[in-house]
Amino acid sequence: MNKLIKFGTISGGLLLLGGVVLTTASFVLGANPVRIAEFLENRFDYDWYIGNAHIRVGDGGGISVQNGEWSDEWSGEWDDEGNGEWSGEWDDEGNGEWKNEMDTGGFEAGYPAVTELSISQSGGSVELSVSDEEDGVTVQSSGGKIENLRYTGTEHWQKLHLRVLDGEDYTVSIPSSWILEKVEAEVTGGSLSANGLSAVETELHAMGGEVIVAQDYANELELDCENGYLSWSVMDSEPVQVHAECVSGLIEVMIPESLKENGIRYDLEWEQGSITLPEEFLEGTGEKISGDGNGASGFYLESGPGGDISVLAEPV
Repeated sequence: MNKLIKFGTISGGLLLLGGVVLTTASFVLGANPVRIAEFLENRFDYDWYIGNAHIRVGDGGGISVQNGEWSDEWSGEWDDEGNGEWSGEWDDEGNGEWKNEMDTGGFEAGYPAVTELSISQSGGSVELSVSDEEDGVTVQSSGGKIENLRYTGTEHWQKLHLRVLDGEDYTVSIPSSWILEKVEAEVTGGSLSANGLSAVETELHAMGGEVIVAQDYANELELDCENGYLSWSVMDSEPVQVHAECVSGLIEVMIPESLKENGIRYDLEWEQGSITLPEEFLEGTGEKISGDGNGASGFYLESGPGGDISVLAEPV
């Protein structure tokens, strides 16, 4: 009888110990997604979530996990070859900034919410484009630095700022369905090009560099040029206000013929410069108001010594 009791006690203890071990293991696996990610690491290559945690699992290349609020930063070793670093900020649903910095140089970064885009450029090149496949703004570079990107904002406002130096190149892709609240670029060197951009407010400053922008949608526009070249066009919408000032250099504005037909009010001032309109050419020094006073659009143009502003109307 004593042997049976002793056997039962030992067996019960072992079962209890086994239960504690299994419970602890389950708790660990449930509370720490890293363990699960390690199991799946060599089998899958995708992003997934457990609770508030975002997990990036790669084919033997490493894992990155973030578990926390928007302000919590995360980082980890990552890319398909096991090089580089992923870092970013994530919200409760796993949405947020992500970055992939390669050891071989260059990087790729993504931002799911951007209302304002700002660029400060002293050299190099920047290309802005739209894509039907993107669900957020992506930035790629083969020679730039990830430190040149700054992402700030709140729940309802997010601003992405990019600083471009000589010898650097960046490609920025924006979802084609997005209309940004504001796009601002100051170019003192290098070249900036954009195609298909849509923004409520656009500010472009060419102070020695080259800026070529074609927008699908624009409402308010501000153009400045000094010792540079600035070309801007819109063909799918009619901007309400256009302010252009060219101290020196050249500004070219291309608009649809329908905008001219619907009426444009011109407020013009030129001093030892020139202004070319679809049906008028002005040079020397002077000022005048012309066009349709009841027009839906207002163009405020000012050219200084050595400055030329040209407005061209083209069929859509």
